[in-house]
Amino acid sequence: MLVEAKKLAKARGLVNFRTARARAEDLPFPDMSFDLVTCRLAAHHFENTGAFAEEAFRVLIPNGVFALVDNVSPNSRDWPAVYNDFEKLRDPSHGRCLALSEWAALLEDAGFAVEHSEHMDQDIEFDPWVQRMRCAGSTIARLKALLRWQACLSPARHSRFRRRSSSPASPPSRRLPQ
Repeated sequence: MLVEAKKLAKARGLVNFRTARARAEDLPFPDMSFDLVTCRLAAHHFENTGAFAEEAFRVLIPNGVFALVDNVSPNSRDWPAVYNDFEKLRDPSHGRCLALSEWAALLEDAGFAVEHSEHMDQDIEFDPWVQRMRCAGSTIARLKALLRWQACLSPARHSRFRRRSSSPASPPSRRLPQ
């Protein structure tokens, strides 16, 4: 990913650009280093999303923008665990998708003022989705069985297992403590 970013920056003539490999929960940058921090479809893999949000806040300048796009879990009592277990079966590196309400609370706790969020459903074809992770046949069969089971329980909730892209915090302003 970092190699691709370097290629794109070079192709676009960007000179104020550098990459660094680091854990999202421990960014190797000084306080208030950036105007913009972005995270796209990665936060559900992080070990500690709260620490990640705090780090994003720390490295942003006052009134900087944090733009986040990630999959979200259903905003209900029973379905988030089922959804996350389903995702983890396909992708063992999956940590946990948060609900939009959880993201809002977590970001506000880190010091952000959430100015905009939106939810977008995204239909993804099953076969390419499992092929990207090189799932074994037994895993694919189990995923299909889980989809059938879930559809039988609540056909109206079938879309809950479609992957979601949303930006729960795009673009809030950074707030400094008073």
